[in-house]
Amino acid sequence: MQSRLFVVLPRGASLENSPDSLASNFTNQVFNVSLPSNNATNDTLKDVDECAKRKITTQLWFDLEMNNYIQNYSQGTSLSLKEYANTVGATNFNIKIGSICRVAQLCEGVKGKDWYALIAAQRWNTQMNQAFNAVAFASNIAMEITQSMAFDFVRAPTHVMEYASTSVSAIFWVILALPGVWFGPVGKYYYRAVLSVFYATTGIIRPISTFLYPTSSPAFTQWSDIAWLMSRVQKDVQQAMSNITETVKTSAISSEEGLYGLNLDGSLFAEKSTQSESEYQATFERAFKLQALSHLWRTENVFITRGSDPCDSDGPNGAWTGKNVISYCSPDGIMMNIIQAKGNKANKEIFGGDRALSKYNFSSELLTTTAWACQQKYGDVVEPTTWQNATESNISSLLTNECMFTLPICDLTNPSIKAARDRGLGTVEACRKVGKIQI
Repeated sequence: MQSRLFVVLPRGASLENSPDSLASNFTNQVFNVSLPSNNATNDTLKDVDECAKRKITTQLWFDLEMNNYIQNYSQGTSLSLKEYANTVGATNFNIKIGSICRVAQLCEGVKGKDWYALIAAQRWNTQMNQAFNAVAFASNIAMEITQSMAFDFVRAPTHVMEYASTSVSAIFWVILALPGVWFGPVGKYYYRAVLSVFYATTGIIRPISTFLYPTSSPAFTQWSDIAWLMSRVQKDVQQAMSNITETVKTSAISSEEGLYGLNLDGSLFAEKSTQSESEYQATFERAFKLQALSHLWRTENVFITRGSDPCDSDGPNGAWTGKNVISYCSPDGIMMNIIQAKGNKANKEIFGGDRALSKYNFSSELLTTTAWACQQKYGDVVEPTTWQNATESNISSLLTNECMFTLPICDLTNPSIKAARDRGLGTVEACRKVGKIQI
């Protein structure tokens, strides 16, 4: 009969837990895991019976004192994950994007805490591969959706000049036929006179029409830009994922960049430690659509005002109401509106504003608060392809709402900007001249 050793901790005592590391932050933020307390139970487990099968839970990670075990592993400051796996008996274990690594059953080569450590790495690698694949899938779906977005949010130009040119042409061609009918041979002189007027008129109208309304559709042009943007963002995000995987693979296992940092909070041992790939795809698809909308509206001189008016209108919490109006009032009474600059005038009706809320299921709160949080953190509008330098390993911010929607924000709670507007400068000019907003 095998003996078992239990260590009883004082009530309320907890096992040592280091601050969250890079990879632990990534797992917790991206995969949205709710974790129980990491306080040790009265049944804290030690190294007895290394082949006993136990249910994998977050609490088990702390009961086995896995963080301490990996951090203080012999030669852990020099062994890479691959070298460590070879040492403990998992000779084919290799984490990599595009690679499926599996640990055999407990004590079929690897036993005890080493097996649990590799199980954590295995789960982490699975999550990274699922997320990597989801980015590509979501990008393709978003590419199709953004084609309709370009037409939903970019106003088609009026064709007054084109219609005028066509109408003038039709009228003159009718007139050109009349002199010959009415006046016979003499009509050729009238014909020449009318023809010269015709050429002069269309010669003026058509260049103006071509200049103001080029043949290519503005919506199609914007969609082409978005297609390039989506592919660039996909490349950057996937490159960052590859980088962090390579970093974990090659770093010393006792470092926070290596195995030790993967599961500090125990989240990889949670009952549902990962979303499904379809859930990842939905998350990324939403992010791509937000970025596309941000790009489209910025080309239309759309921006956000904060604190421009009191929250005393008829909308939720006193926000503005109306067709194509996007307005949000926070619980603390700060109004934020998405408006458009047309010359020096502010237009609170945004082309396609209603479609953003109904067809694409965005909310005025999400759009305004996401943009404001980004500007507060970075101090400026962040370009979609600069959220993350692909050489850095922490990509957790790419997989949250952070900076997924950005627009220039004019903060009219700033006394200088507000005073300039109140003096008669107007919202747009005050934001441009005093607030230095690029609109």
